[in-house]
Amino acid sequence: MARFLFGIPPFWGHLAPTIALAQRLRERGHAVAYASHPAVGASLARAGQELLPGFGWGDRMLEGAELLAGGLREHQVLRRLGNPYLHGLPEGIAGFRRLAREWRPDVVFHDIIFHAAALAAEAEGVPFATSCPVVLPHWLSRGLPVYGPGLPRASARTVGGLLARGVGRLVRSFPARTLGRQRRSLGLPRRPEPFLDVSEWLTLAYTTEAFEYPRPDLHPAIHLIGPSVAAARGDHDLPFPWDWLDGSPLVCLSLGTVFHGHRPFYDAAAKASEGQPWQLVMKVGPRLPAGAWPGGPPNVLAVHEQPQLALLKRASAMVSHAGDNSVHEALAEGVPLVVAPAGADQGEVAQRVVACGAGLRVDLYRIGPMELRRCIQEVLGSESYREAAARVAADFRRCDGPGIGTDLLERLALTRQPVLRPEPGVPTRYARPAAGADGSD
Repeated sequence: MARFLFGIPPFWGHLAPTIALAQRLRERGHAVAYASHPAVGASLARAGQELLPGFGWGDRMLEGAELLAGGLREHQVLRRLGNPYLHGLPEGIAGFRRLAREWRPDVVFHDIIFHAAALAAEAEGVPFATSCPVVLPHWLSRGLPVYGPGLPRASARTVGGLLARGVGRLVRSFPARTLGRQRRSLGLPRRPEPFLDVSEWLTLAYTTEAFEYPRPDLHPAIHLIGPSVAAARGDHDLPFPWDWLDGSPLVCLSLGTVFHGHRPFYDAAAKASEGQPWQLVMKVGPRLPAGAWPGGPPNVLAVHEQPQLALLKRASAMVSHAGDNSVHEALAEGVPLVVAPAGADQGEVAQRVVACGAGLRVDLYRIGPMELRRCIQEVLGSESYREAAARVAADFRRCDGPGIGTDLLERLALTRQPVLRPEPGVPTRYARPAAGADGSD
C-alpha cells in the first residue's frame, strides 16, 4: 500500500474536495496525512483525517483571509501584505521537507496555491500531483481571456482582450520570478512557465467540459474529473432548524469561509426577500448575528454554520460568492444561481455560470435590494436557468470525482511516471456514458 501526503492551504474551499479523495484512499488501505496550518485541525478531525504536527506555514494566508472577512478588497490586502501565498516560502519548503523525510510519502498531493509542498516534493525526489479546486489558469490553454475578472470568452479575440492578456502576463511574471528563484536555490531544473503552478505528473481539476470553457490543448497530465464531494466531511450533520422550512421555495445564500464579512450584501438580500414568496437561509460570518436578521422579514434566517449539501437538495436557487465548491455543489443538484464574485478566481467561476446559462452575475459590492430581488425572481421564475443547471447536473452525474481521482493517484504511486489521459484532446474523465449512449434512456 502507498503513502500520500496532502499539502493544502488553511481554507475550507481548498480542503473540501481533497477530503473525499483522502477517504477513498484510506478505504483502499493506503496511508494519508495532511500538512497544513494548525488552524484546520478541527475541520480535518471532523472529517476523520490526520493533520501532522509541527508544520505552521500559512500565517500570512490566514492574516489575508481575516482582512478579506473584515471587508477589505483583494488589491488592498495585496498592498498591505504582499502575496500571502509566497510569503515565507523558504521556511514553508524547509518545514515540508522535514515532514516528508519523517513521514516518507510515496506521493505528495499539493494544492495549486500551496507551492511549498510541490517544491519540497521535487527537491526530495517524490512524485507530486496537483489539486486544482479553482478554475484552471488561462496560461495552460490558448485563446482564453486573461485570468481573474471573468471576462467573456469572446473577449479574448478583441483588442481590449489582447491588451488585458498582456497586462496579465506582466502581473503573472512577478510570482513566476519568485518561484523561479526558489527553484534555483534548491538546485531544481527550470520548468516551463505554465507549469510553475501545476504538476506535469498529474493534475486533478474538479469540473467538467459542461461547465468549463473548451480546452482541447490542455496538457495530457491535466484531468477534469468532476466534483469531488465527500458525504461525511464534517458539515453533513450540523444542526439546523428544519422545522423552520415551510415548503416555500428555498433560496440558500453563502459567501464562503473567506469573504463572509460583507454585511451590506446580507442586508440587501434580507431586504430583497421582504414580502417575497421564498424563504432565504443566509450563512453569515462568525462576527455577524445568527437567527432572525436584525430588522429583517420573517422569511429570512441567518446561521453561522449549515449542512449545505442537505439544504441544496431542497433548494430552488442559490445566491453565492461564486466559490468553486458552492457553485459545483449547487449545480450538481440542478440548482440555478445568482453569483456575486468577491475575488480570487470567482469572477471566472461566475462567468462560466453565465456562459452555461445556469444563472445571473451581479456585483457584490454595488448591488442593491431591488436589483437583487429582480435577479432572484428571474432565476426562480425562468425555466431556462433550471434546465441549464439540470444539464450540468446530468454531466456531473456521469463523473465519479473521488473514484477516478483515487485511481489516478494510485497509478502515480505505482508507476512513478506521469499519468496521461488516453485521449489527449478530451480532458474530462467520465466514469459512466452519457444518457442513452449505452442504450439507456
